Amino acid sequence: MPHETSPSDELPPFMASHNVQTGVDDAEKGAVGAKFDSLVSDTLLNYVAPVRHLHGKDKLSLRRPIEGQPDAFWEVSIWTKAAGEAPRDNLESAEEVTAEIGIQKVVGMLGREDFTYRRGSDGVIRRVDHGDQFAMKSKDSAQGRGILLVNRLELFTKEGTQAVLDDIDSNLANIESNSRPNLRLEREMGLNDQPIGITEMEKLDEFMRQSGFEAG
Repeated sequence: MPHETSPSDELPPFMASHNVQTGVDDAEKGAVGAKFDSLVSDTLLNYVAPVRHLHGKDKLSLRRPIEGQPDAFWEVSIWTKAAGEAPRDNLESAEEVTAEIGIQKVVGMLGREDFTYRRGSDGVIRRVDHGDQFAMKSKDSAQGRGILLVNRLELFTKEGTQAVLDDIDSNLANIESNSRPNLRLEREMGLNDQPIGITEMEKLDEFMRQSGFEAG
């Protein structure tokens, strides 16, 4: 089911709340796709030095301080994969992601509000709202399930890194069996993973082209 609406101060300034846009026609989807592709390409070129090339993907991590919140920043991840990779039979076009911009608010080194803009194999740009990751994982951890909750600072310790690696293996099956079907249901119901319009795309573009970003 959809995640609870977050207060506006947990989201970037161009998103007042978790809202689903309806009525995006094919022409607007095409314009959004072109602007998204341009933004991804320009960003990778502007920060070419820290771009990593892994497993057929170009990946970049950035962060930007949040004004007035000294312990908080926006963490941005961008990746795009090379054309020509064969699609997987078990994925719908919205799930066969070919490029992505992920944005998460980090407070006190803990990941909070998280969402992604994705280009599917059909060329449509959709936004996926993942909710407050710290709150969700804290709840799962208390109930004895879900991915281990580790503060980012703990990743720099041997014990913290190993704990994450051990836990990832044990949760991959859960992600495959639960997360994707849940998101698919939300998409079919029009609650999440929906196409965005040109207004939101323009505001995302403006946000990403601000000064103050640095390699993460």
